[in-house]
Amino acid sequence: AAPPPDDRTRELWMAARDLPADAQRVLEGVYREGKTYDQVSRDTGIPLGTVKRRLRDALASLRRRFSEEGR
Repeated sequence: AAPPPDDRTRELWMAARDLPADAQRVLEGVYREGKTYDQVSRDTGIPLGTVKRRLRDALASLRRRFSEEGR
């Protein structure tokens, strides 16, 4: 069993709710479910290149959000 999430992890997943639905699905698939990009692409019907772009954009958005909060 996985350890319970810490406060920062919970905060991150709450922030992810503000992302577009497709970005949320990609993040969930890769980081919560441990799927490969190919699996996420197959499961969601989102093309592989788009999965990679949405993941990159979602992570950049979360990084910006948390770096601004840290100021």
